[in-house]
Amino acid sequence: MKHSVIMAPVVAILMASALGWSCRGEKAPADAPAVAVVQASASELASQIQGAVAYEYSGGIYRTDIGQTNAVCLAPEGTYPRWSPDGARLAFVMQRKITCMDADGRNVLTVAQADQPRAVAWYPDGQSILFTDGDEIRSASVGGGASRTVVKGHDFRELDISVDACRLIATVMRPTRLRAFDLE
Repeated sequence: MKHSVIMAPVVAILMASALGWSCRGEKAPADAPAVAVVQASASELASQIQGAVAYEYSGGIYRTDIGQTNAVCLAPEGTYPRWSPDGARLAFVMQRKITCMDADGRNVLTVAQADQPRAVAWYPDGQSILFTDGDEIRSASVGGGASRTVVKGHDFRELDISVDACRLIATVMRPTRLRAFDLE
């Protein structure tokens, strides 16, 4: 596995992700959704964008539909919620567990246990979840089974994976920086 230190602004990485670049330098398929900047009021955006925002608030996981002001508590405790690629489920950290649930808060499932969980990210196929566990990034299948170590040796914080699942990027501490890992 190749390791590279990335010293680039987070904005550039997010833009590359949004544009669908893979770690092989290939552009996303032509049928991939386009990225556009829209300036509009919240109510105008709500008529153009359908979806919901999941977030952590007061120690719980909440969901607010775009254009609405009422929040729905999906889980009374939890941190770092992340949508599955199809938007049907959420993964998050609850105490020392990596947890998954349906977008409406039902069917809560413990995917894995961790000593020092901090953040989660979905594999693009939606079948597995990556999570930080102290100095490791681990992977666990939503369908069950043992988790496995993907990368080890850094104090990991946030993470994400490329659309083709061949590159992982993570924030590491001491010193704080972004680090990319080639998973092929």
